[in-house]
Amino acid sequence: MLLTIAIVTYNCENILIKTLLSVSDLIKNSNEYSSLIEVIAIDGDSTDSTLIKLNESKVLDTIVSEKDRGIYDAMNKAAKIAKGRYIIYMNAGDYFCCDEIIILLEHLNNNESDVVYGDTIVETSDHRKILSKANKNISLTNSMPFCHQSVFTRTRIVRDIGFNEKFNIVADKALFFSAYKKNCKFTYLPYKISLVDLVGLSGLNPLATYKEYLDMLLYNKAIHLISYYCRYIVFCSSISFRNVLPKSILKLIRQLRGYDTR
Repeated sequence: MLLTIAIVTYNCENILIKTLLSVSDLIKNSNEYSSLIEVIAIDGDSTDSTLIKLNESKVLDTIVSEKDRGIYDAMNKAAKIAKGRYIIYMNAGDYFCCDEIIILLEHLNNNESDVVYGDTIVETSDHRKILSKANKNISLTNSMPFCHQSVFTRTRIVRDIGFNEKFNIVADKALFFSAYKKNCKFTYLPYKISLVDLVGLSGLNPLATYKEYLDMLLYNKAIHLISYYCRYIVFCSSISFRNVLPKSILKLIRQLRGYDTR
């Protein structure tokens, strides 16, 4: 098996269908690779109709529904049962928007990369779509250069490292940070892979997200305490400054930083 698509769900009856449909479309467009893709759903014992919709779907190979400790516990469970050489995670409400899926699958099938990642379209709370280009240059102290919905990771690496549940928001960043420290091979491909809803776990509170990211760096001894506080103060100041800037100026700044705002 080449690829496992793992969908993590909990009480998401209103947004699940578009994710399942996008997975179905991706498999249909995968041609000869379609038989090399499995799809699993890890549900946190939903109390709405989420499980009914999962069971009705014809795209799922495996469904696990049981209480868990949160999204990263569910993601760890997915890695344990995944049969694919690579795994990619999708949250309910997110969906694939990859026109180059054959190229991506061929790359996964014929390369030695441990982590293959691409670009992401981010949908904001006011329904704007922003192209977030992944960073080709990865370092230990810069923020994660991609969204986990746009990265294919060797399953054995996810199993070996695991998502550290000490972190409620940035456990995905912590995993790729550890993979980088272990000299895993990262490869960037210049294709849009997924569309994600910014109003998600890390999109709700950028300040809390950044603080936990700094906590993760400090935990891994990647920064010193003085750097921790300096970076946190600068980020707080930038948030305050951003809140008073006109939207036209913010849009210009995003464009200058390489984001495509639409």
